[in-house]
Amino acid sequence: MLSMELWRRFPHRLLLIRSFVDARIKWVRDPYLDLAVEREKNLKEILSLKNQILSSPSKSLPLSSLSPLKSHFNLPTSTSKLFQNYPSIFSPFQPSPSLPLHVKLTPQAMTLHKEELAIHNSPPHRNDVVNRLAKLLMLTKADCLPTLLQEEGEEGALSMTTRLRSASTSKGFPVN
Repeated sequence: MLSMELWRRFPHRLLLIRSFVDARIKWVRDPYLDLAVEREKNLKEILSLKNQILSSPSKSLPLSSLSPLKSHFNLPTSTSKLFQNYPSIFSPFQPSPSLPLHVKLTPQAMTLHKEELAIHNSPPHRNDVVNRLAKLLMLTKADCLPTLLQEEGEEGALSMTTRLRSASTSKGFPVN
């Protein structure tokens, strides 16, 4: 009697239906996605090398000084091979016959770098990044970002947000 009354009130709770489907899905390769992943595979390493080249006063570095940094930048191949794979970004040149081979950025890569700097330094972009990172901080449980998300030595919106957050948390109100 009791079970009939329960079944009338909660019929969905008394029906135990379980099924197991042993289906095999055929994975179809997406050539466009594969091409995009292949192009972007070395993006972080290329940006690290670009920043290393731009940090030098002459905006170029000898190839011999970049080769020992292969493990530091996690390069999949040698630096000379990487520069050959990306001729639109890096251009090798020899300043004089007595000096070793140097690498500099191509004019297109320098133009792109200057455009990126202009965008990153614009106040609307900085404010947008600060707001987004503040929201990200509010969503995290520990109210801090993992160190994997923070780039060491880079001055930018992340450091602005960290300064903003540390100043505001010491006053006791949340970051908006």
